[in-house]
Amino acid sequence: PFIAVFAGVMGPSQYLELLIYVAEKMQEDTELLFLLVGDGQEKEKLQKMAQEKSLSNVRFEGFVSHEAYPELLSICSIGLVCLSPLNKTPVVPGKILGYMAAGLPIAAFLQTSSDGHRIIKSAQCGVSADSADKDACVKSMRNLLSQRNSFAKLGHNGKSYATKHFSKEVCVSQLESMLEKAVS
Repeated sequence: PFIAVFAGVMGPSQYLELLIYVAEKMQEDTELLFLLVGDGQEKEKLQKMAQEKSLSNVRFEGFVSHEAYPELLSICSIGLVCLSPLNKTPVVPGKILGYMAAGLPIAAFLQTSSDGHRIIKSAQCGVSADSADKDACVKSMRNLLSQRNSFAKLGHNGKSYATKHFSKEVCVSQLESMLEKAVS
């Protein structure tokens, strides 16, 4: 079986009812489990939604410690990222970089303005879709699952990209050259 994980705060800006929708539309894919790990003000509502829809492909767990997080990711197949389409800032969720570093393929459902779309495309490490278009999100999740034989390659692509573009050394070096330009 394949485990698609979302781990973190379950609040309104994460828009996790979209993941419930995607899971509902993908129930026929019995080898895929959506694992939502964490807590937050939306958790009970999400659990209720999954229960009302009798979703056997969605499972909820409580927060895991910082130390246990890498172990959790190591048993998962796909990293899920979800942000509300109402979020207008062009943020790149930290989860994207975390999943890349862990070598997980990514399924990201983000608002149009997020640079996360560009990063995932450049890194060739998964799929992304506009979180305002629920059916596009389902389609991209199906697309990712159809590439199950390439999960290792997608994960490797993400890890390489993260190392090349976001490692501490690279960031410090970029910051130093920006500061040098600012001073001169």
